[in-house]
This record gives sequence, structure tokens and C-alpha cells, in this order.
Amino acid sequence: MYSGVSGNISSSLGDLIRLEDLILQGNNLNSQIPLILGNLTNLDHLDLSENNLSGQIPDSLGNLTKLENLYLFRNNLGGQILPSLVNLTRLENLYLSENNLSGQIPSSLGNLIGLTSLEILYNNFSGKFPWSDGKLSQLIFLDISSNCFEGVIPWSLFTISSLEVMFMDDNQFSGPLNIQNVGSSQLWVLGIRENKLTGKISKSISKLQNLEGLYLGSNYMSGTFELGYLLELNLLYKLDLPCNNISKLSNAHNLTSFVHNLEYFNLSSCNISEFPEILKSLPHLDVLDLSHNRIEGPIPKWFLSVGIDTLNVLDLSHNFISGWDVAPPIRPWKTLYYLNLHSNKLQGPLVVPPDSIAYYIVSNNNLTVAFSQFSVLVLRSNKFFGPLWNLHDNIFGFGMLRIFDLSFNGFNGTLPPDYFRTWSSMIQISNQDKSSTVTYMGDEEDRYTYYASVKDLLIYAFDNDRVIIVGLIYY
Repeated sequence: MYSGVSGNISSSLGDLIRLEDLILQGNNLNSQIPLILGNLTNLDHLDLSENNLSGQIPDSLGNLTKLENLYLFRNNLGGQILPSLVNLTRLENLYLSENNLSGQIPSSLGNLIGLTSLEILYNNFSGKFPWSDGKLSQLIFLDISSNCFEGVIPWSLFTISSLEVMFMDDNQFSGPLNIQNVGSSQLWVLGIRENKLTGKISKSISKLQNLEGLYLGSNYMSGTFELGYLLELNLLYKLDLPCNNISKLSNAHNLTSFVHNLEYFNLSSCNISEFPEILKSLPHLDVLDLSHNRIEGPIPKWFLSVGIDTLNVLDLSHNFISGWDVAPPIRPWKTLYYLNLHSNKLQGPLVVPPDSIAYYIVSNNNLTVAFSQFSVLVLRSNKFFGPLWNLHDNIFGFGMLRIFDLSFNGFNGTLPPDYFRTWSSMIQISNQDKSSTVTYMGDEEDRYTYYASVKDLLIYAFDNDRVIIVGLIYY
């Protein structure tokens, strides 16, 4: 394992007929899998993952009937899964992800009744996945993401009582998500993002009572999403629904008993037009994303209490929000780290965020007055005006600032070197005499353009009788 072995897999390995474990993970074996490995009929563990193996999976591996673990992930294997692999009836773990495998999965996959983990993501498999009507009754972990599987996800899949984690992201699955006869499901993570699921989110989703993470973003689900369906999901703490056409969140049920444990809630690009009142009942939110919707009007007063002690990330960008219903002097969220209000219709003064803020983005609004100091400050495309520096002010610049964007505003006036002396988080002084002082650019007759690189910032300035800001470009 990770021993730096390179070249071909020696055919002499086929002579080790009593070998039980063969682990060659993480080397540079740039050959094909030799047919002779089919002679190692006592193998119960074969790991050839993370190499540069090419060609097809040899049919001879079907002879390894005692094999319990087969790891071939992160290679360059191509072709199809050969039917002979279904002879490995003792197989518990099959990992074939990150290869170039293609074609359809043989329906006889259901014969691997002892399979507990199946991972085949990042390949080119196509057609319908052989769900085998619940025959894989021992399955715990399933990841078939990033392939080209299609068809309807059968409800029988949710009858596998042992299944705990299931990812089917980035495929072509279609139709409604129908969940029936769940029984004692142990499923705690369900991911079906980036597919073609349609219809409403079914009431049957509430049967997955052990669910902690639900990821259904980037589908074609539409209509009213009845949040009451999730009332019984007391363990749910991640709900990811972006890029659907939900349009409305129904509040018909008693929401006081909703998912109080919810920490991550993503409703971006869902076509909703108002702040969901369900947020009133989510005191433990850590991440809330309502960006790219049609929310208009002021931010309601009750919203200031959402996740007041826990919220770290709040994204309200790309809406039609006009301001705050009641704007306190400082935003109340005690742990807020990231606040994005980009591309709204905010007017009036720029409200100061809490001390915990590091990223505050309010570009493309109609704000008109002062700003504060942060690590990242993006105020481009507004209507700020006046000087950045006051001759009678003893405060110079921003000591912790690393990214600064004031472009497309109306700032004017002079910027003496003292203004930048305290910008310790970004300044990097370099001049001919290797001194550590900020010096005047020069007093030449002609006008020159100077470029000063300072870590995360590139300042463009012209030097004549004064310094004029013409743009601050962050990257």
C-alpha cells in the first residue's frame, strides 16, 4: 500500500495460490489487471485501487468465489461489468468508482445478496439500474452518483431496512419520488440531486423517520411544498432543495413542532416570493440560503430572531429585498460569519453587521452612506460618495482587511500614504532601498501608471499632483 511500486503487475503473483489478502493500493501500476489473478482462489480481500490500471476487468476475477472485498476505484478501467462478477456471492464491499466503466449493470447483480457497500460513482454506466426488487437485503451504503442511469426510482428500494446512506446524484432519474412500505428504515442520508425528478415532494417522505440529511436540489419538482410532511423527521438537520420550482412553502400545519434540529436549509433558486414563516421555528440554523428567488419588500422584524445564537452563513442575494422592516443599528446574529445581500434593492444606510462578520457583500444595491471595517469588504456598484480619508481623523484604513472592492461608486479626494499604514493584513512593501517605509511614488513631469501588488489586491493608481483611485480589483 502506497509503497511507490510502478510498472506491471507480475504474473508470478498467480503462483501464490494460498494468498488471502492482496493490497496494492496507491501505487503506479500502469498495466492491465492480469488474468492470472483468477488463480488466487483463496483471496478474500483484493485492493488494486488508486493506480493507473487500464483495460477491462478480467472475466477471470469471477473465479475468486471467496472474495469479500473488491476495491478497484480510481483507475482507468474501461468496458463493462462482466456477468462473471456476480459469481462472487460472498462479496460484501464492491468499489468501482472513478473509472471509465460503461454500459448497463447486469440484472444478476441482485445475486450478490451479501453486499453491504456498493460504490460505482463517476463512471459512464447507463440504462436502468437493476434494483432487484429488494434482493440486496444487506445493503448499507449505496453510491451510484455521476453516471447516466435513467428511469423511475422504484419504491422497493426503500424497503431495504438495512440501508443507511444512498446517493444517486447527477444521473437522469425521472418521475415522482415515491416512497412506500418503508417499515423500519435506517436511512439517514438521501441524496438525489441533479436529476429529472418531477411533481411535488410526496407526503411519503415523512416515513423516513431516521433521516438526518435530505438532498433533492436541481430537479424539476414543482408546486407547493407542504412542510408539514417533515414534522415527523425529528432528526433532520440538513435540508437541501435548491433549483426546484417549489414556488410556495405551505404553512398549513402547526409549525411549532417542526424540525427544531435543522441546521442547514438551502432554498436557493426555488422561485419563492416571501420569507418562509417556518424559519420562526428553527432556532439552531447554522446555514440559510434563500438566494436567487423572488423575495420582495423589507426583511420582516421576526427574521432578526432566526438562528440568533447559531447562524454563521446567511445568503439573501439576488432577490428584490428593499430593506429592513425594523433596522437595528447592528445585526443581531452573534456568530454570523458570512452575509451576502448582493443584487437586491436595498436603500438607505448600510447597516453594520456583528463583530463576528468576515464576509459582508452588499454590491449592486442602492445604498448611500458609510461603511465599517472587515476582512472582506465588497461595496462595488452602489452610490457611496465623498472622501475615504479625513484630515482630522486619527483612524487610518482597515487593519484586518484583505479584499477591498469599492469600484463603481462616487468616492473622491486624496489618499496619503498614512491611510494604508495600518493595512497589515495585506500590505507588502518592496522598494529599492529595502526600507520598510511607505514612500512617495515620485514627482515626474509625465504621468505614469503604477502597479502595486499587495497579497490579495491589485491597486491601479495614477501619480501626478495627487493619487486618484480608478479601480480596486480583487481576485
